[in-house]
Amino acid sequence: MKKFYRWLYKTEKSECIAWLKPNNHPNKNVKPDNMITEDEVQKLVGSLKNSRDRALTYTLYDSGCRIGELLTLRNKDIAFDEYGGILSVTGKTGYRKVRIVGNSISYLREWQNSHPSRDDPNAWYFCGIESENRGKKLEHANVYKFMRKGLREAKIERRIYPHLFRHTRATILASRVTEAPLEAQMGWVHGSRMTQTYVHLSGRDQDNAILKAYGLEVKEERPIESQKPSLCPRCREPNDPKARFCWKCGMILDQSLTEKKLKEEAKEIETAIMKSDVVDTPTKMIVETFPDDFKDVRKLSSSGKILVIPWTSDSDEKEAEYSSMFYDYFSQCGFDDVLLLAKSDSENEIQRKFSEVDVIYLPGGDTEVIYRELKQRTLQDRLLEFSGVIIGNSAGAIVLTKGGWGDGKFYKGFGLVDFYISVHYKLDAGHIVRNESCY
Repeated sequence: MKKFYRWLYKTEKSECIAWLKPNNHPNKNVKPDNMITEDEVQKLVGSLKNSRDRALTYTLYDSGCRIGELLTLRNKDIAFDEYGGILSVTGKTGYRKVRIVGNSISYLREWQNSHPSRDDPNAWYFCGIESENRGKKLEHANVYKFMRKGLREAKIERRIYPHLFRHTRATILASRVTEAPLEAQMGWVHGSRMTQTYVHLSGRDQDNAILKAYGLEVKEERPIESQKPSLCPRCREPNDPKARFCWKCGMILDQSLTEKKLKEEAKEIETAIMKSDVVDTPTKMIVETFPDDFKDVRKLSSSGKILVIPWTSDSDEKEAEYSSMFYDYFSQCGFDDVLLLAKSDSENEIQRKFSEVDVIYLPGGDTEVIYRELKQRTLQDRLLEFSGVIIGNSAGAIVLTKGGWGDGKFYKGFGLVDFYISVHYKLDAGHIVRNESCY
C-alpha cells in the first residue's frame, strides 16, 4: 500500500499513509477450532468431479504446502516409495523436499494415470484438462473455483480456502514434531516466528511440562491419526479405504458386495444409464450391445483369461466406470481372470498381460481417443501379432479395420483387417453404406 501511494504521489514520504503499520502477527486469529477436519476433507473430495481436483485437494491437506508450491510442480517433481510420496517443491524459502503420508497417495496415483502428458517429465503436474487449456498450468483462480463448487455440493457451509489446509497441517505436525524438521517440512527459515506460533497453538511443550510438574507420567506420543490408502489385493495399487472397486484394475475391494448384490446393482445401473438424458449415446450403445448370449465368449478362451483395453474416453471417471462394468460383466461370463490394461502400465507390464490371455476386448466409446491411445504406445503392432481372438465393439471395431463410419462421421483405423465398417447400421434409420473409394 505504501509503495502504491509513493508511486501515485511521486514522493518518498506522505502524511496520508504514515499511519500504516505492517501486521507482524498474521496468524494470531488462527485457532484449533478453525482447522479443517479429515471428515470435512473427505466430504469435499467426494464432491469433486475429476481425479485432478481430488488429488490436489487431498495433497494440500496431507502436505501442508502452499498452493503456489503445488501448482508449480512438474511430473518429475513427484516420486513414490514404500511409505508414500515425496514432493520436490520450490517456495518462498527456496527448494525443499516434502514427505507426504496419507490418503493423498491413492488420489495422486489415480490422477497420474489419467494425466494428459503423463510421459513428459517437464509437463505441469496439476494442469488443465479441458480442450481449451489442456496441459496448461493450473492457476489459483481455478483452484478457488472448483473448491467453492465442491463445498456447496458437499453442503459444507463454513469458509474453507487453500491456505487453511496449510494451517491445519502445521498445527497437526507441531504437536508431534520438533522445531527443526517442522521448519524443513513447512518451508520456514530457521528460527521463524511461524514455528513458535504453531508450537504454541498446539500446546505441546506446555501440556507436557505441566503434567510432569504434577508427577504425572506422560504417555508415549501416539502416531498422527490419518486416513491411509488401502492396497488392492490384485494390482497392489493404493486406493481410498472407502473405495468399493480398485480405480486401476476394477477389483472388488468391499467384501460385503455379494454376487447377488452386484447383479442387482448392475441391473439398476443399466436401467438408469438407458433412461438417462445425461449419458452419451456411445455409452448407451455399450450397454445395448451386451446380449445374454454374448456370455458364450468364454468358450473362445482356453486360458480363462481376457484382456480389456478400456481407453475409450478422456474422462477418468468414465474409464473407471467402464473398467468396473467390464470386470463385472466378463467375470459373470465365467472368465477366471479379467485383466484391464492401464494407461500407466509399463512396456513390460503390457507385454505380460498380452502374453497371459487368448482373448482381447476393445469396447466402444470415443473412437478418436482409443485410436490415439493405442497409437501412442504402438499397440497396433502388438494387436497384429496377437495369436488369439480380438473382439472389437463399435469404436473398438473401427480401429481394427481400415476405417469406419459412426455417429455421422468417418474415423480412420489401423487396417488390421482389410475392410471398412459402418457400425450400428440400421436400414430403417437412413444409414448409408458408402463405397470404399469415398474414403
